[in-house]
Amino acid sequence: MYGFSKVLLRVWQCMLIAPVTLRRKPASGDAKPQSHYAFRVWWYVFNLAVLAVCLASGVWTVAEDTRASTAGRSVRIQNTSSAIVTSLQVTLMCLVCTLAVACSADRHPMLLDIERHLNRTDAVLRVSAVQAVARYTPVLVTFHAALFVVDGYSWYTLSPATWTYCVCYVYMSIDLATMLMYAQIAWNIGRRFEDINAAIEYKLVGIQTTMSDRGNNCRPSKPAWKFAGHTTVVVSSNPLASTDCRYDPKNVSIAKLQDLHWSLCNSIKIVNDKFGWQLLLQLFCNCVQLIVTPYFMIINLFYPVIYGSTDIKFILIQVVWVLTHLSHLLLIVLPTSYATRKGEKTAEIICKYLTIDIEPGDMKQLEIFVLQLQKYAIDFSACGIVNLHRSTITTIIGTALTYLVILIQFQNSD
Repeated sequence: MYGFSKVLLRVWQCMLIAPVTLRRKPASGDAKPQSHYAFRVWWYVFNLAVLAVCLASGVWTVAEDTRASTAGRSVRIQNTSSAIVTSLQVTLMCLVCTLAVACSADRHPMLLDIERHLNRTDAVLRVSAVQAVARYTPVLVTFHAALFVVDGYSWYTLSPATWTYCVCYVYMSIDLATMLMYAQIAWNIGRRFEDINAAIEYKLVGIQTTMSDRGNNCRPSKPAWKFAGHTTVVVSSNPLASTDCRYDPKNVSIAKLQDLHWSLCNSIKIVNDKFGWQLLLQLFCNCVQLIVTPYFMIINLFYPVIYGSTDIKFILIQVVWVLTHLSHLLLIVLPTSYATRKGEKTAEIICKYLTIDIEPGDMKQLEIFVLQLQKYAIDFSACGIVNLHRSTITTIIGTALTYLVILIQFQNSD
């Protein structure tokens, strides 16, 4: 996955989750020099040391703020409810960052393996996928950096002592980088599923058209194949044009397409295994953030005795934070939902053409393909507990609203 986008790679490296460098192998004979991304132990150890400093800073910040709250000098911790909320928020962010950085060594072989599967699919189908996640990464990074500065300044104007919470912005940056990595993987798998579906449908439509043309004793037309909406290939129908350099996807066998599809399904299984606990914590942390952020906004709006007069700028920043956390949820769920939908569509395409008259060997291969698709459920999940579909968005939002109401009731009792 490192080679698909230099922008994303730099973000992952800066956020401590990709301790890799590009290593070039010397050329042997007439072969071209090859390069690969190698894991660097010294860089990994350095990342762990930086993580340890950030974790210690976070623990010290919460401890000092709790101590200050007993003297009435804390802005964030005013009562029992806010103390629990702040401690839980910082603890979850620490856990998410610890998993992201510490597991980067274990994920390195997985990322290389998935990249090989994706490159193999591109080589067979002769396509290249557009990197949509990488395209929007600079915008996301710039927006978050600006939000961190504005939010930090707004808290600082309330109380200069809140500057120690700036370490939370480091946690959020690492969390964002991990979400971008997961979204990049899911999106690329989904695009390859879409290309495979286009190849399967083109092949089966071509067989159907050929059989129909034979029955009508007419010359087959020139078919066109559109790859995932961005590449169109027109194939010559002249059998004598053996020197035609244009690529005919009908030459890709059904067995080969089945093998490519299975390699992507296996990639999903690997991703679920390696990102399971990370995703579960991220979703839980996201749910907590959707509770905590509106909580502080409501406290400032309806309990001005705590913060003094109601600050409209502070309220607006909290609204932006709520929308930001919702976008994080979409960043996790939408690419996985897209990949799942495209992977499941393969069975629909094959079943649609099972009634056409084709060679017995190809028909047998299609039947095996359908059986394979039925036996394996294409699904991204967090430890098998939460399946990442679009319905997950409404579930998390509903859960956050429920606990927000409970938290406000505790605030009223305090």
